[in-house]
Amino acid sequence: MHVLAWSPATNLPSSGVATYTLVGATNPTVADGSLAPGSFDGEIAVAFGGGMNRVGLDLDVSIGGHTYNILTTGGTAAPNSSQLTLGAGAGFSGTLDIAAGGVACPDAACQAKVAGALAGSGASHAALAYTISANGNPTAKAVQGVAGFERGAIVLP
Repeated sequence: MHVLAWSPATNLPSSGVATYTLVGATNPTVADGSLAPGSFDGEIAVAFGGGMNRVGLDLDVSIGGHTYNILTTGGTAAPNSSQLTLGAGAGFSGTLDIAAGGVACPDAACQAKVAGALAGSGASHAALAYTISANGNPTAKAVQGVAGFERGAIVLP
């Protein structure tokens, strides 16, 4: 079981781009426990302002000799192009197509379902949960984990 707790975000920035670096994560696991836990790395970027706050992801989930790259449109270099937006409570979620392979998607289309939120005063942190599975349907071979991130300086436009 992967668990991550956070306090609600307050005083969100009104403009600029913030990059969030990894401060901790659970090791990714396969739902049925058939593989040793893997490793996680990545970052998040948020483009604040412009009428819609957008969340860019560039995450690497490695397990069983395969690495899944969870990448939004524009990634963290151009989060204002991302298909993920902040909603109520500074949360975000979506389903992203990723390259097939590995234990979760050996011979089918692969998707990563992500859900997260900004946290803390000034959106100082971000939390993220993910599930990688064939055709977006979690099975015994789904890969799952959670991660926490800390915000760096905000770059203003």
